[in-house]
Amino acid sequence: MVITSVNNEHIKELAKLKDKKYRDSSNLFLVETEHLVLEAFKEGLVKELILDKFYTNNVKSMKKLFFNCKSLTSIEISNFNTMNVTDITYMFYGC
Repeated sequence: MVITSVNNEHIKELAKLKDKKYRDSSNLFLVETEHLVLEAFKEGLVKELILDKFYTNNVKSMKKLFFNCKSLTSIEISNFNTMNVTDITYMFYGC
């Protein structure tokens, strides 16, 4: 799924997660910093990743990037520039 606008209904639903009342009722959370995303990922709590501003132009290895992501059900990586990537070993292993 490619999300191109903040007017997108899916983005509007995700934006509601900034409100504690909505988080409590939906049992979902919005995590926006690298450290917190990694922690949630390690705990198997991440269901969806939107990486629209993930700069990958100079990346050479994506080895184990999403390794063991069992809880992940949706990922937006259409903006990934993989022109310089030479290693994708186990990139989605365990997903």
